[in-house]
Amino acid sequence: MIRDQSFGIQSQKSIPDTNIDMLNRDALTDFRGEVRHWGLVSHLDSVSDEDFCKGVGITDHSGQLTYGGLIMLGKSPYTFNFVPTFCADYVEIPGTGLEAMTKNYTYRIPEQQNLWEASRVILRRLRTLVNTPMVGINERGQSVEDFSEYDILREAMANQMAHADHFSPRRSCIHVFDDRIEFLNPGGMPMPLDVMESSFESQPRNPVIAKLFRLAHLSENLGYGLRKLKRWQEVTNRPMHIETTINSVKVTFDLQTREAEKTDVAKNVAKNLTERQQQIIALISENPQTTRAEIAFTIGVATKTIERELAALSDIVQYVGSKKGGHWELQYNI
Repeated sequence: MIRDQSFGIQSQKSIPDTNIDMLNRDALTDFRGEVRHWGLVSHLDSVSDEDFCKGVGITDHSGQLTYGGLIMLGKSPYTFNFVPTFCADYVEIPGTGLEAMTKNYTYRIPEQQNLWEASRVILRRLRTLVNTPMVGINERGQSVEDFSEYDILREAMANQMAHADHFSPRRSCIHVFDDRIEFLNPGGMPMPLDVMESSFESQPRNPVIAKLFRLAHLSENLGYGLRKLKRWQEVTNRPMHIETTINSVKVTFDLQTREAEKTDVAKNVAKNLTERQQQIIALISENPQTTRAEIAFTIGVATKTIERELAALSDIVQYVGSKKGGHWELQYNI
């Protein structure tokens, strides 16, 4: 309870006898580049690293690191010397339960020096878990993708890191299962969930970290984050859950299973098939050992025409094995 009363205090405290030489300069350069891209503090674009850090709260006005600045951009061993419990954990676990976690996880993030580096690794992993369908072509002729799902998970990660109790031995973690992603944080919320949902008020446990993520455009302005997370169901037609107890918060996003994804892909593929292509797929489904010549005879076209059609269907149907003893395999049940 005492720790929960210190929301917004600990991460803003200065650390005596520290300076920006204890930051990871590569991470700082990368972070400044991202901040410069979004232009939220453009007056700091051309200043020195020292003045930039003072301007955004990474250091205090005397140049000493804040705990939030060190956690966000610190260099090993300083991060772990001053915050021994620091950890950013992310685990991908096959199946739908924790029973396989200790031995059979397929990926676990290596230990990182700071939150910024951890966030870059985690975001690359999250990017592979969501759909980013093409929604158009811009004026340069480039495809435009819909990143709505990814943006929500990015917000969830930034919120987790901004609200995590980095001074507690209990670790925050992101668990990725086949059917869901869980963002788990120790420590209770600073206010009831219904109050947070009905107002724009926000009280991050680590305001410095929250501000830095916002400047890098990885999270919304204060008060909007929860609303963005709750858009998951609207965007994906899959549930999103928030479970809170006195000492933990878990946010869960349901994922599309591989089987459901294949079904959706198959439906989209079927919509775009010509009548002749549908005939070819039907004949192969009935007899995977059929030949190109047999397909051509049945449909009433030249064999070369069938060869062209099969080349266009190469992502859907493939021939496996030798010319005489092989067979056709469909990638989707259409």
